[in-house]
Amino acid sequence: MFDVIAVTEPALIDAVFEGIAPENQPDLAALINAPHLREWQLVDAATQQRVIKYCEKMGHRPQFAAGEQLTNTLYNLAVVAQQAVTLPPLSSPSPENAIASDKPLYLGLVSKIGYDAHGKHYAQQLHNVGIDLSYTPFAAGDTGLCASLQFSEGPLPKAMFTRLSSFQTLQHRSIQQLEAICAHTRYLLIEGYLMGSESNATHQVLQIARYAQSHHNPQLRIGLTLSAQKVANAFDWAWVRDHFDLIAANEEEYNALLSRQVSFDELHDLIDPQRKKYSFIHKENTELS
Repeated sequence: MFDVIAVTEPALIDAVFEGIAPENQPDLAALINAPHLREWQLVDAATQQRVIKYCEKMGHRPQFAAGEQLTNTLYNLAVVAQQAVTLPPLSSPSPENAIASDKPLYLGLVSKIGYDAHGKHYAQQLHNVGIDLSYTPFAAGDTGLCASLQFSEGPLPKAMFTRLSSFQTLQHRSIQQLEAICAHTRYLLIEGYLMGSESNATHQVLQIARYAQSHHNPQLRIGLTLSAQKVANAFDWAWVRDHFDLIAANEEEYNALLSRQVSFDELHDLIDPQRKKYSFIHKENTELS
């Protein structure tokens, strides 16, 4: 039995360039034929390579890491679980009496990885922290890549130039495999981007998960990450509340979902206590209600 399975878009690896001078932004904008840079832009392979070579010519070298929000969440959860300790007994409340946990979380990923150098790096990084990749096969094609430029100062903290892979996570998945996934996990987390990029297949996963929850796996909790404001804008709050037990978002995404400014206290009141839903707000200090 898995503790958490995350269903994400196809693998994306980040190539992070740090310390880029803000004075280079006009040149970078010209490379992508844009009047100015945004925090995120979708580009083709040739355009992305121009940006990467420009940074390397200035002496910057990238650091590579597995990308995507939900994959990062799963990775960080694995790292924290490996370092987890139990609280010391009340009779001796001191850190040196804490006992290391002997029950690691069993985490799995449902995605696809390009069979290339970036994909192998991505898979190795997740494997190293114990994430199960049984449901994440390699696929013919390139792994998605995000060139993330971190600026040393200025109003724009970073600019991301993303090239997505050509394959899909849920394509050619059998009903039997999806049923097995939903029957053997405590938490199923679905990335919000998939509701747009692979809408029919993702709704099928949700339907299978809800059936499993009602008939075979009553402990299953189904979660949704809102991913971005534009993703949240596409959802209806009543539908999300009816179909998911857990919603992960930041303040801006919750505001977009509800089409108005909303406070954390109000979000707490909106959650149906009968279904025991959990709502995450990603702040500097993450809160859980």
